[in-house]
Amino acid sequence: MYVSSVLLSLVCCVSSVVLFPDSSVVLFHPSFLLHPRHRLFIIMGNTCGSLNKLESAVVTTWTDREIRHGPATCFCYNPCTNDVRIEKMLELKIHECVIVEDERDPSKTQYMYGPCIFRLEHAYQKVGPVRKSPVLDQNDYIIVTDKNGEKRIERGPKVMQLVYGESYSEVKEAVIVNVNEYIVLLDKANHDEPLRHIRGPCKVYPNPYEEVLPERGNIIRKCIEINDSHAIWLKKADGRVVLIEEPQMFMPGVGETIEKHVNKTLLKESEFCIIISPEGENLLKRGCAREAGQRAFFLPPFHQFLIFRMGPRNLEVFHTLPDFIPINFNIRTSDNVQVKVDIRISFQIFDPAQYALKPVDFVTQISHWVQNELLDAFAQQTFRDFLKHYAASARSVTQASQEIFREFGVKILDVQLLAFQCLDHDTQELLDKDIITRVTKQNELLAKEADVEIMRREKEIQMQRMDIQYEQAIKRNQMELKEKELDVSLRMKEVDLQIQEEHKRTELMKIKKGNVVEEGRFEGEAQGRSVEAFLESLPKDLTIDQRVAIWQQLRDLEKAAMVYSKVSAIEMHMPGTELKKFDINVDAGAKKHLDGNPMLLPAILGYTGDQDLAQNNRARVAPADGEERHKRR
Repeated sequence: MYVSSVLLSLVCCVSSVVLFPDSSVVLFHPSFLLHPRHRLFIIMGNTCGSLNKLESAVVTTWTDREIRHGPATCFCYNPCTNDVRIEKMLELKIHECVIVEDERDPSKTQYMYGPCIFRLEHAYQKVGPVRKSPVLDQNDYIIVTDKNGEKRIERGPKVMQLVYGESYSEVKEAVIVNVNEYIVLLDKANHDEPLRHIRGPCKVYPNPYEEVLPERGNIIRKCIEINDSHAIWLKKADGRVVLIEEPQMFMPGVGETIEKHVNKTLLKESEFCIIISPEGENLLKRGCAREAGQRAFFLPPFHQFLIFRMGPRNLEVFHTLPDFIPINFNIRTSDNVQVKVDIRISFQIFDPAQYALKPVDFVTQISHWVQNELLDAFAQQTFRDFLKHYAASARSVTQASQEIFREFGVKILDVQLLAFQCLDHDTQELLDKDIITRVTKQNELLAKEADVEIMRREKEIQMQRMDIQYEQAIKRNQMELKEKELDVSLRMKEVDLQIQEEHKRTELMKIKKGNVVEEGRFEGEAQGRSVEAFLESLPKDLTIDQRVAIWQQLRDLEKAAMVYSKVSAIEMHMPGTELKKFDINVDAGAKKHLDGNPMLLPAILGYTGDQDLAQNNRARVAPADGEERHKRR
């Protein structure tokens, strides 16, 4: 009994010592369940353990909680401890947050934002999971709802840091509205003006209770381009419909809708149209009018064009030029022949103003009226008469239509038969044979007429050719005659010119002769005056004969200089002396010396007069012979 009581008290009083793999020691009550990897140490007495610097121990006793922070090498716990929870410090990075709940005072529950290291402040704090803080870009925003239920807008760029009790929506992107674009916002919290239009360029952050209304799946709406050729019918908020035609990029207002897009109507010179007003009045627009709003205009609201159908197309713009209507129908002649005819009716609206007063469907009216008239006319004729007198019937119908359609401003110009075909096959074959026979005969007749016409044209061409040749011969003779006349006139002019030239030449000879006489007289007078001046310049003590002799000697020297200028060398052979050669260059050397001393040349050469000059000229000896004799000597 004693041993069992001791063991029971031991079991009740001992604690478990757990050694963790990271060398930290935590002591638990023996009733706690431990992990198999932990080593258990049992120590008698109080519970003890250790913590590192990043750990905290939350100890729960039977009546309270307490927290102990590391580092702690050894500390003891009350043996009445129910739970020991190890909490490590939480490391929050940038843009991370965690909610810290306070179980003792919930009003102190808060968010903790990184970057930081969080440690519990007391044992009643509880840390939630780590999550990312909302990061807003420059075009992002979120809707934040506070604890009172009120909403607000938070715009980027920023990192959101909420207060406990606030919630936020998903990250939304602002609406970028470009130029000539707009959006429509619906404000659910505004009961007076729930709608508003915002025009770009701008960046729109809708309020928490606003919603962008899409149009055909697109929230961005294009402004309507209004230019010189495009306009719109706009329905105002009060129900009025107005025409917007001023060039602009138009944005409808709140409560305004586009009723219709209209294009500008352009009328040519010969075109016109009729517009029906809301009161039923016909308004005429003409292209030839010069008033504003006549040639080019936009259709006003609640007005419409007068439209008639002509074949496959609808006519809303008419013209005053001739036009045609093709129709086809069956007729029956008086001899019971059924024929299908194709008719073309040419017509013209000649008075648009008259037509605007009584606008009728002229296509239908003209077609039906012409068809009835032709049916009546052909029903009274046989088939052969129909073939012969169709042109007359068409003319009568055309003339009768003038009175019928004149009051509408329309007239029928012509009714033409384009083709016809008998409905009975045998009758059509007979008609084809008859047509072939007639055509063959007509072709033969036309061929003969063509041959006759060709022969006639050939004769006419021959006559024209002969006439042309005759005219060419006459013109050629006339040209030859004119050439001869011109030649004679030219010759006569040449003779006249020669006569005038001879007369001028005779006068020139007379003038030259008189000039020569005058020149001789002037030269004689000049020589006489020069001789007289020379004689007077000599000393006064000389007689007249001496002065004349001096003048004569000067003339002889000039003659000798003239002779010597023609002779390049003179050889002189004096008895008893050696042969010498003198080169006389009167032009270069001797002439200069003689010009300075004119009296030296006769003394040097032994000149005594004209006889000595002639004798010296005959005494010229070749330089080569003199040089040969000089060498032998």
